[in-house]
Amino acid sequence: MDVARSTRHFAKRAGISVGLAAGMAALLSGGFFPDMADADPRPVPAEGALDGFERFVEADGDFAFDPATATRGLVHLGSYFVPMGDAAGFHHVYTQPGVPEAWRRDGVFPDGTILVKEIATHRVADYTTGRNVASATAPRQWFVMVKDARGRFASHPLWGRGWGWALFKSDAPTHNVATDFELDCLGCHAPALSSDWVYVEGYPALRGSALPASDPDREAASQK
Repeated sequence: MDVARSTRHFAKRAGISVGLAAGMAALLSGGFFPDMADADPRPVPAEGALDGFERFVEADGDFAFDPATATRGLVHLGSYFVPMGDAAGFHHVYTQPGVPEAWRRDGVFPDGTILVKEIATHRVADYTTGRNVASATAPRQWFVMVKDARGRFASHPLWGRGWGWALFKSDAPTHNVATDFELDCLGCHAPALSSDWVYVEGYPALRGSALPASDPDREAASQK
């Protein structure tokens, strides 16, 4: 087929320039579109969809993080306090509005859920309300999880078991120090397998009025 001749013929009949006709032909033939195999695997957010991928995940599955905006627009899900050890401090956890309701309804976190755990150092002092009162000081690290119900990055070492996993520290807050979720993250989360790898007992908004079976207080009460 003589492409140049066909383009001139089309331009003459349509009353447009040859250059414009050539451009239209290229678009229609796919010449200006990338191979679909290289398309961005992240979802195009639908109305009401959760935006975990848009906020924290690059097209190749790597994480992007900015501590200044990490929890913007999120809601406080709950907190743990760890008094001693390497993880000592306040563990404040944030997610998107609507996630607690989805968890209570379905028992799993919906695709695109963000969980940001901010670990802050703490100080202890005496107050009029009591002695040895702990209060948070400065954030020192952040754990980030993004729910992936579709297995978008099956070959990426930071994606698996339905989540993407990341860890950022205050001395280099844009660098993900996790390199393999099975080695760096999964061990701590394994006891929470039955609750979608998350210790939901620490978050009243998720459990409503009932304690889950894995809650230590409930287990202790059942043994009395």
